[in-house]
Amino acid sequence: MIHKINNHDCLNELHDHIELKKSNIENAGLGVFARTDIPSDTLLGWYRGQIIEGEDLLIDKDYSWSYTHSYLGKVRIEPVVSYPANPLCYVNGVNWEEIEQQDLQNCKMITVNNRLYYITIKEIKKGTELIVDYGKKYFRFRKIIQIQKDAKQQIKTKSRSSN
Repeated sequence: MIHKINNHDCLNELHDHIELKKSNIENAGLGVFARTDIPSDTLLGWYRGQIIEGEDLLIDKDYSWSYTHSYLGKVRIEPVVSYPANPLCYVNGVNWEEIEQQDLQNCKMITVNNRLYYITIKEIKKGTELIVDYGKKYFRFRKIIQIQKDAKQQIKTKSRSSN
């Protein structure tokens, strides 16, 4: 079933149309897949979480989104990371630096009535993984974090071996 939100078709029961499985993207963990065909330009549901006005207050930056709220200005959302409560937090992102991923995006984030929604940008066939664009900065930031973690691990390993 579908209802309307601001002239967009919106799925009534998202869980009837999606399922959680191992992602097709290497090292991405879990992903969200279509259980039914989902038409283009369909709101999947809103991204549930707490609105945060300062980035320093975020607990889980991996799943958060920033956007402009009509009366709060620039905010971020600290999501509920739970498949039953917020399945959209398991939608993986396309890494634009990976050539083979560039055609995978089939959803995008939009703001409707000060809530974040994922909307399909093309028809999604049953069995297809839902993929959104996290933004180009996301994967660059992830690389920096991984380099820092690797460097710390190397320092620990060297320190242990010299003792």
